[in-house]
Amino acid sequence: MIIVHGTTHVAPESRDAFLEEAKGTIALSLAEAGCMAYTCSEDITRPGTFHWIEEWADLETFNAHADAAHHLDFIRALADSTRIIRSAPPSGTYFDAEPLDAQRRAAMGFSISSAPGHIPS
Repeated sequence: MIIVHGTTHVAPESRDAFLEEAKGTIALSLAEAGCMAYTCSEDITRPGTFHWIEEWADLETFNAHADAAHHLDFIRALADSTRIIRSAPPSGTYFDAEPLDAQRRAAMGFSISSAPGHIPS
């Protein structure tokens, strides 16, 4: 599984234009083969900072997404500073990961008992 954590920083006057573009690319990305999750959320402590979480079945499906016309259109829209002004450079981190089931978490000594409302799987 490929996991992407990205961050986009948008100036207040560009927030609405950014959200319009983000909603479109999220809907199209979720429809792609191999897309397991694709979300964007605004940071409640830093308005205008948006965190992306993407989960892809494998590198092949991630690469297909990266080359998809709608994704390239989104990247171009973000680069158009007449419409969307960024308040800081974007960042991204990529992970090759597999989920940890309850048995493996226990074997590793994972502690989640202090997380209120958390129901381990």
